Amino acid sequence: MTNEEFESANQSVSRFQANQDRRRRLFKNQEDFKTLDHSSLKQMDDKALAQWQSTFEQSEPQWRLADEEWKRRAGISTRRIAIAAIVVSLLSLLIALASYIFPHKP
Repeated sequence: MTNEEFESANQSVSRFQANQDRRRRLFKNQEDFKTLDHSSLKQMDDKALAQWQSTFEQSEPQWRLADEEWKRRAGISTRRIAIAAIVVSLLSLLIALASYIFPHKP
């Protein structure tokens, strides 16, 4: 057996082992998903959620749940900004209305 043949066979074995490890991990993740409490994602801080999500592949349901949690958090931030903008606009309108009704007389 030449050195090239040996390297090729060694790479095949390594790929096979990596594929077997991936299958075991995916099966374990599927089993873990059955007992996952979805509400626990809402209680995680950003760093913990990112770390948890990074342990899964994008095709796995846990990764997708984490992605939905990120979208939910972004939506909350967007709504807060929109509400603040509405409050500022209403205050500006009230100030303008008050200065129209009660004009400043020098």
